[in-house]
Amino acid sequence: MSKDESPAPIRRRGRPTGSLGKRKADNELSSNTYSQKRRSWLQSLTQIESELEKAKNNDRTAKNRNIRTLKAGAEWKTASEDEKKRLENEVRENVQHRRWGVSANALEIKYGYGERGGLYAKIDDGNPIWENEDDNAWDPMTEARWKQDDLQNEGYQPEMSATEAKERAAELKSSFQERLATITWRAW
Repeated sequence: MSKDESPAPIRRRGRPTGSLGKRKADNELSSNTYSQKRRSWLQSLTQIESELEKAKNNDRTAKNRNIRTLKAGAEWKTASEDEKKRLENEVRENVQHRRWGVSANALEIKYGYGERGGLYAKIDDGNPIWENEDDNAWDPMTEARWKQDDLQNEGYQPEMSATEAKERAAELKSSFQERLATITWRAW
């Protein structure tokens, strides 16, 4: 190539860099009923639900991309049926492991949402996995958790009379002494 010749321009896909507009105007979008339902469904999602939907799509894309790469390789072509199943499962596990922090499962746990997140839910989102645990009112940890919750949510904290406070303190002190004696006995 001489100095006068310039290299061929690089052809890039998608929208131009810095483009803020949509690919199509609203009147150019598909009029297919399923496309319209999908668009309206996506617009109705909350921020968390849309993040989860994007994460699920990204998980699926990453798995399929890696499986296609595996199937294009020589190892896949020479493998038996059992080996192919094992290789495909390995790829799925590796992709899941690499995507742990951003995967749909991790986001469900982070937000306490969906099938896996219901175990870690902070609010009742209608998930059947949600369970109410009965709190032991005499457990000092339960009371500490209630107080912390009240402080965070600016909740009502009923006032106790001086005699009720003394009785409660005596009960907590005796239960603490019993626990301490048990711990000391176990450690000794």
